[in-house]
Amino acid sequence: NDGGKRMKGVARWSLGVVALLALLVTSILIYVNTAVHTAVHTASSAQHLPDTTQFKHENELESEVSEREDQETYKVFRMESSGPERTFDSAYTFHNVCMTFNTANDLEKVERGILWFNASERYPKRCVPCSNPLLSHEWEEPGYRDYFENLDPTWEKEGGLLGDHKTDCGMMWVHKIVVNSVTDYEDCSERHSLEIKHRGQTQSPRKVSRIVYTKGTTLSVAFYHKNIGHQIFDSLLSIVPLLSSQLGVTLTKPTDAIAQSPNSGTSSDKSGRKTSKTHWRGALPYQHVISHQLPRCNDSFYICNILRHLGAFRGVKLISDVDDDTLHCFEHLIVPIPGYYGRQEENIFPLAQAFRTALFNSYKLPIRTVPTLPMDKASRKPIAMFYRHAKTARRVWTGAESMFKAFRGVFEVVDVLDFGAYSFRKQAEYFHRADLLIMAHGAQFANAVFCSPGAVLYEVSCSGYSHVASAFPPKRYGVTHYPWKVPCKLPEDEDPLYANFSIPIQMLVNRLEEDRVLSPEGKQKILHAVI
Repeated sequence: NDGGKRMKGVARWSLGVVALLALLVTSILIYVNTAVHTAVHTASSAQHLPDTTQFKHENELESEVSEREDQETYKVFRMESSGPERTFDSAYTFHNVCMTFNTANDLEKVERGILWFNASERYPKRCVPCSNPLLSHEWEEPGYRDYFENLDPTWEKEGGLLGDHKTDCGMMWVHKIVVNSVTDYEDCSERHSLEIKHRGQTQSPRKVSRIVYTKGTTLSVAFYHKNIGHQIFDSLLSIVPLLSSQLGVTLTKPTDAIAQSPNSGTSSDKSGRKTSKTHWRGALPYQHVISHQLPRCNDSFYICNILRHLGAFRGVKLISDVDDDTLHCFEHLIVPIPGYYGRQEENIFPLAQAFRTALFNSYKLPIRTVPTLPMDKASRKPIAMFYRHAKTARRVWTGAESMFKAFRGVFEVVDVLDFGAYSFRKQAEYFHRADLLIMAHGAQFANAVFCSPGAVLYEVSCSGYSHVASAFPPKRYGVTHYPWKVPCKLPEDEDPLYANFSIPIQMLVNRLEEDRVLSPEGKQKILHAVI
């Protein structure tokens, strides 16, 4: 019995010693690991942060992340940006970037800032975006550097132009903002807040209280929603090629618009950026959509209405938690190039017929036959639609109402007072149904995409300017379009693009006869009705 007790005592003593040793070893390992971890973070901080800036301690950032209960945001504090790659002719894809929006101008948050994470960048003004406007349609296009226009004359440049450092600006509506980290973005923006303000480049969020990191691929939708013409020509046309699967078309990227590199599977854009040749067919190339102006892209907006009809949001998640203190970051972000087709005549929109077919089908617009010219000889009475732009104080076609009455003997006349009073579907129906359209220059010409093949379209102004003619020429889808500059008497300081005008009826019917829209008999019938 005594021997058994001694054996049990030895066993208990042995277990105690083992436990004590295990505890001691564990404590030593924790101490060593902490020391190494601290040393690594210290070395990392020394590499990532410029000498002139004080940053929050890394442990403090870790604490902030855990308090948000969103462990994916932890990646933001470690990521390095890469790209962009030319995923389509009209779009770039960025990797590990965040996005801000500009609150300082009248473009309704259409301008974006791309937070580009580069831990080794030491330039003091790395976070200062280039000045507005930036009319470049290639990312970091050579020759498009920072410049100053209409800045406060009392402003001191704080060390000179950004161009002195050869800062890459970005492209139209998308400005590059280089940062070491999110904290660096906040601190650097604070240090240069006056310069950023004078440049018209105040960003939101300026102070970040919440970060959302979206995995997978996200499409950014930005548009100027005061003008439906700019919505379609600057924004929509650049997005449509991403919807090729919804349109039943297989696109090869890049198309002939980008020069092929010899003996390789890649190609180069104008600035020499490499991009791979890829075939898209089937699913959409993104899983999420973000729009800072309108998180849910409401159907009451022209571009959103059309995108939804084309299936752009089918099976994807709309990021709706967009506010002034949340920073949205992305694993992969597709950014369409604003105005790629709508402002550059050499870039031919590749999907004109497929796009229009999809529009006609989704809006349930039947195929129509437009009378051959001259229209007044047709077996049915042709439909003429007039628009005076009368609800605004500019580009108004004055004295036109009595003229329209004279046309009723030859045409079925539709006199639209205000397109803005109608739904987008109703506007589409108006344009689709008309055989002859004579209208003052304006945003309503975005609806020209709904015109039936064979229709004749006159765009009238004192300047003769037409965005439609260069952005998405109606002749490419079988519509005859005439930008028409009429004589105007203007004060020296008045812009002819916005000036009101009038057209004598003799001038109008002479032009219609010249273009064979009217026969001589039809012309005389209209003139006789005036008398």
